[in-house]
Amino acid sequence: MSSYEHINKKLYQLNFAKQSRMDIRSIMALHKALDLRNYPMVHVAGTNGKGSCVKKLFRTLTLSGYKCASFTSPHIATFRERIQINGEKISKELTAIYAEEIFALAEKHGQEVTFFEVITLMALKYFADQKVDVAIIEVGLGGRLDATNCIMPILSIITSISFDHVHILGDTLEKIAAEKAGIIKKEVPILVGPNADQKIIEKIALENDAPLIKVQPSGFKSYDEENQAIAKKAIQFLRKDFQILDQNIEKALKEKLPCRFEKITFLDHNLILDMSHNEDGLSRLFMQLDYEYPNRKIVIFTSMAFNHNYHKNLELIMGASKEVFIIDIDHPRLASAQDLLDVVGDIGAICKVPDIAQKINEQAQDAVIVFTGSIFIMGDVYKMLGREIEHDEFAVCDGLFKPSSCQSKG
Repeated sequence: MSSYEHINKKLYQLNFAKQSRMDIRSIMALHKALDLRNYPMVHVAGTNGKGSCVKKLFRTLTLSGYKCASFTSPHIATFRERIQINGEKISKELTAIYAEEIFALAEKHGQEVTFFEVITLMALKYFADQKVDVAIIEVGLGGRLDATNCIMPILSIITSISFDHVHILGDTLEKIAAEKAGIIKKEVPILVGPNADQKIIEKIALENDAPLIKVQPSGFKSYDEENQAIAKKAIQFLRKDFQILDQNIEKALKEKLPCRFEKITFLDHNLILDMSHNEDGLSRLFMQLDYEYPNRKIVIFTSMAFNHNYHKNLELIMGASKEVFIIDIDHPRLASAQDLLDVVGDIGAICKVPDIAQKINEQAQDAVIVFTGSIFIMGDVYKMLGREIEHDEFAVCDGLFKPSSCQSKG
């Protein structure tokens, strides 16, 4: 087993043994011990839209000639997707080196670490050692107690506020907003999207003497237009420190992340891949489908994380489609296919990954086939589509560690 394969397995075992925790004391201590070179960072939080905002910002800066890093989550097929410089994933060799260094540091300081804490520290040290000009850092969960909150940015962003992870962040929009506003730092400007305009954010910004920058509602036709507006406002702020040409802004703003209303033609059918996984994201997805494909039959393939409000999410899906396929994939974060089917009822059916292509081929040519509900299905969907995509050597299936080729039972 190579050094990378060893660390890959160790990290996934850590992910299974120690889930993400809402406590940053350990990572704050380890981040301080690393004593990293300072470099400008932008910190991006929000319920939806933060990944797209990160993409648009780092592409703008990269096109403008800067060495720009990005740290994002979650990943589709390999966790190295999360750690990139100018769009290139960290190498396997450096992954092994940095991970071992973080594990050794944690042992030296008597700190237990989670999967997300290790890769966060890996990313921050890698970016420092590579002498990046700027890094765009996406929050993993919440903000106040997220591992990424060990950084000191030049700009903080909250893209949107809606219901998600309510068992952790709170059961009201005010509580969720307060958690996300935890990224606000003393005198560091905070930019808020039109769907993140909460009074508690203004209060916390005022308490920290943090200048508040707002993106005003403007009749956006899609969530990508809204994300573009947020990114554009952030770029206006960054222009005081970075030379950015208008043509680079316009080109970068139109770029999209994989699985964000991603359009694909497969077996002469129109496919949409969209990782929306909460009420707000799914509502926006279906609004955009109505706008772009009026009066077209919508067929949905889905699965959902067990700790999300999948009952409410499935109600939205049933309102948008009368034919729903529950994808049966072994993954520790996904609800069982049968539990989801029990909610969907007669309009649903369980479908294993090898059978998806046949089900698509059975649909009318003018039907729009939508894959949504969770990013955890997208790696398998890409493989089904025949797309070359790197998967981690080990994946977590039923609490055991098997080669990443593991598929659903049966």
